[in-house]
Amino acid sequence: MPDTTFSPFLLHWPDSELAGVAVDSPTTLRLRFAAAFGRCGPQGVAGYLSPVELVFHGATWRGDAPALCLGGIAQGMLRVDGAPAGPAAHVSALPVDRRGAVVCEFRLMSGTMLRIEAQHLTGTLDAAARFRESFAC
Repeated sequence: MPDTTFSPFLLHWPDSELAGVAVDSPTTLRLRFAAAFGRCGPQGVAGYLSPVELVFHGATWRGDAPALCLGGIAQGMLRVDGAPAGPAAHVSALPVDRRGAVVCEFRLMSGTMLRIEAQHLTGTLDAAARFRESFAC
């Protein structure tokens, strides 16, 4: 069995699935992933991790209503101070705790879109998270 240590987990926005987006306060938005697709461990094993949450503090957003953001992600990116929050714009390293000009944009397979601008981003991998290796060909 390959080493699937979660940290760091490289979240690939495309092929991930949102369970929902919650407005925790007028300036805090929480993205909950039903299945975060990505790679983990030293061997970069591909698979799905759940649950995963990203929390945007000091946030404003525009696009479709957060309550409509549910389902598969077709495109997405995350930048902090203009630079990707991982090895590429569509890949984000977790866990994360970054302050600066945070910009997150995504489009779901349904066409729903959301752009988030924030001052602080947190995302942790909690002990309840489970990784399932992908066997896609």
